[in-house]
Amino acid sequence: LEGMQRCHVGPAFGAVAGALYLAGRRSHRRSAGVVATAMTAFGAGLVGLALSRSFPLSIACITVVGAATIVQMATSNTLLQLSAPPELRGRVISLYLLAFAGSAPIDSLVAGWAARSHGVETTVAVGGAVCLVTAAVFAPRIPAIRRATLAREAEERAAREAPSPPEAGP
Repeated sequence: LEGMQRCHVGPAFGAVAGALYLAGRRSHRRSAGVVATAMTAFGAGLVGLALSRSFPLSIACITVVGAATIVQMATSNTLLQLSAPPELRGRVISLYLLAFAGSAPIDSLVAGWAARSHGVETTVAVGGAVCLVTAAVFAPRIPAIRRATLAREAEERAAREAPSPPEAGP
């Protein structure tokens, strides 16, 4: 493989590795921690890529970014679905997808402007730093998210196991 091909293979390999990791998870427990870890890995991968002057190191960094992207996106989706009340799940996921997909064109426009104005390396490094700060802000909220998810699961389990009311006779 030549240079640009390797640049495309790195994130793809990372994405497959991330998907395999997710497929091997036995439980959705600790999903919020997985999201925070993936956000941190994503940010660190971007900062590493921005600072790298070595082609193999750059490929390793974008491989980490690819894995972290898949793990964060899929786990966030799972966490939202498990945390939302059943009657609101469709709406919650719709808003999540709207925010995620709807922000991409705007994000690309801003990133392009920043890269042109401040340089690609600086833009990628700042993007990675923003991810690291976001992960640091998110991490203290993990226990509350975990409690909310467990409470929702307990409510759903209790509702499924509750005896049905007797039917009225003729």
